[in-house]
Amino acid sequence: MKQIVTVKGVPEVIDVPSPAVESGYIVVQAAFSCISIGTEIHGMKVSSKPLWKRAVADPQKALNFVKKIVSNGVSKTVDLIEDKLSSPVAVGYSSAGIVIAIGADVDDIEIGDSVACAGSQGAFHAEQIMVSRNLAVKVPDGVCLKHASTVALGAIALQGVRRLNPSIGETITVLGLGVLGQITIQILKACGCRVIAIDLEQDRLDIAVTVGADEVLNPSIVNDVDKVKLLTNYHGVDAVIVTASSPSDHIVSSAFNMCRKKGKVVLVGDVGLNLNRADFYAKELDFLISSSYGPGRYDNQYEEKNIDYPLPFVRWTENRNMAEFLSLIEQNKVKISPLISKTYKVDEAKNAYDDIVNQRPRPLVALIEYEATLGQIDKVILNSAVKSVNNRSKKSKVNISIAGVGSFARAVHLPNIKSLKQYYSIRGIMSRSPHNSQWVMRQYQSAFSTSNFDELLEDAYSDTVLISTRHDSHLDMTLAALKKGKNVLVEKPLCLTEAGLQEIKEFYSDGEVEGHVEYKIDKPILMVAYNRRFAPLIVKIKEILKKSKQPIIINYVMNAGYIPKESWIHSKEGGGRNLGEACHIYDLFNYLVGSDYESTIVHRIPSADNASSDNFCVSIKYKNGSIANLTYTSMGSSLYPKETMSIFVEGKTLILKDYSELIIHDVKKIVESIPQDKGHRTELSLFADGVLNGYWPIPLDEILLASKISFDVEKKLRCSH
Repeated sequence: MKQIVTVKGVPEVIDVPSPAVESGYIVVQAAFSCISIGTEIHGMKVSSKPLWKRAVADPQKALNFVKKIVSNGVSKTVDLIEDKLSSPVAVGYSSAGIVIAIGADVDDIEIGDSVACAGSQGAFHAEQIMVSRNLAVKVPDGVCLKHASTVALGAIALQGVRRLNPSIGETITVLGLGVLGQITIQILKACGCRVIAIDLEQDRLDIAVTVGADEVLNPSIVNDVDKVKLLTNYHGVDAVIVTASSPSDHIVSSAFNMCRKKGKVVLVGDVGLNLNRADFYAKELDFLISSSYGPGRYDNQYEEKNIDYPLPFVRWTENRNMAEFLSLIEQNKVKISPLISKTYKVDEAKNAYDDIVNQRPRPLVALIEYEATLGQIDKVILNSAVKSVNNRSKKSKVNISIAGVGSFARAVHLPNIKSLKQYYSIRGIMSRSPHNSQWVMRQYQSAFSTSNFDELLEDAYSDTVLISTRHDSHLDMTLAALKKGKNVLVEKPLCLTEAGLQEIKEFYSDGEVEGHVEYKIDKPILMVAYNRRFAPLIVKIKEILKKSKQPIIINYVMNAGYIPKESWIHSKEGGGRNLGEACHIYDLFNYLVGSDYESTIVHRIPSADNASSDNFCVSIKYKNGSIANLTYTSMGSSLYPKETMSIFVEGKTLILKDYSELIIHDVKKIVESIPQDKGHRTELSLFADGVLNGYWPIPLDEILLASKISFDVEKKLRCSH
């Protein structure tokens, strides 16, 4: 299918795989999508700026850049940032079309329904889109899909009016007559208000008259503040809705000065906000912000998990605003036809954006048209994979497919796989974002891209799968791949439940011999990406410890940094920081100690919601007498090293700092420094060697033991207070 993206600020139409429907989502064959002229053009301008200009404009990002250089080195940091800046950006957030696939948990929409969709997470300019149920509404019979495709913009305008809460007979000024301003005028008129419309462009003033404005003013011709006072018998308007987009502080200042005493100003647009106290203090004005489509916006639980707000407590949400806007169109209270400047075919996308930037008068609404119509719905095909010209497998190499190409996979795994081309040939790239998988396919010259994991499993040439998706998907993907005979390298954690771990055990189990479970090693190789055990300084520490016959004590501090509670890491998807990250350290302990564990002692600082904390201490006693202690905290300073480890053994003290420095206190002090290396590349190299030569780089017992400890710790974290 075709999708419009921008690459370094330049629009491009690319072929991408169709989205794979997920639970709580629908897939829509688009008929029209609406270009958000202000938002999208601004985004294109920002993304076209070179790195140094962005650093000047945002000093905090420049500081973060310097920190990355200190941690990763100049070359790697520049490569990471350049990869991000050169990646395609999906554009668009308002669309309408026909439902062609429905995920689980969606029971009030059917295939063939006409829907309007919103949201920058999915309602892209693309032939097929996947959107969550809460960001889709059915289109009334009296509304065409062309007009319905403006639903996001309409909901934004409607929410601005709701924030104002106008009364019949009030006089309201609308400042800025782009599409939001023109729709706002019509909604205010439907509320029984008198509307004064203001803009610098005469063509937009003319349209405002067409859609119902009572008075129009051009500030370049008349003093708009004085004229507004004259039109209101010098009382001032009851309120101003600012729908303009400009860095000027003068706009909001004018809005304040137009208001009567105790009036309101509602900000919908994007304007300069260096406020002058004298403009609003004496009048005791209310200054309100309208947040996009309404309640639910920027709430992942609402927008992605489809957790609705109860209507008696939150009358108007994003979804209900979208539906009401379409109802206003159906009732002919909002007219969209006068606002549409031009409709472009999807292949004409570059012309559309050129016209928006260069054409005068500037377009109000530009639409992208696709091929879908109600009569063609039975002909729609979900093309789940896009083939590359490089569609060959290498029998002498590991033919690997990659599920999940988020920031970590792109920053770490893919560059390392590319550098190990003597071992690897990349087959498939899978991402839930079709444009992302297609772009990575192009970058790394893989055989195909897809948004459907089953495509990786069905590819006869893929003998191996790397799984780098969110944590809750690891188990199902791993088992599915193993059962298809694929070798698996899965990012930690292997799974999030003990029941899941039992499923892995059963897959490899060959019964018990003298009370010990025996495992089949002739099945596909499974490896969890416990990379730290392969770090060069850890390998050196292991060699030192091998010479010891005595138990050891390990103290490890993970200065992990704060992650907001609303992050997916803390949700069911992530499993929390013990299961999601500390398992790395448990594996490292097991590797260094070389013994099964006997018991754990756990203490934590309770969090406000009494969930599993990200500030805890774990002490593990091993059967050989060794003790390993982990302090995991999000409370530390970012200036302190992220990971430090001290080991005490037979008169020696070993101190590791961030996998870049090892200090050995023995007869004399020895310091070894290297560029930070946490073992990611070596991990991939050994995994490939294991696949090609039939051995397990990490024994299955050790893989299972790390998970076993993490579950033991998790139980105690949840029970401790």
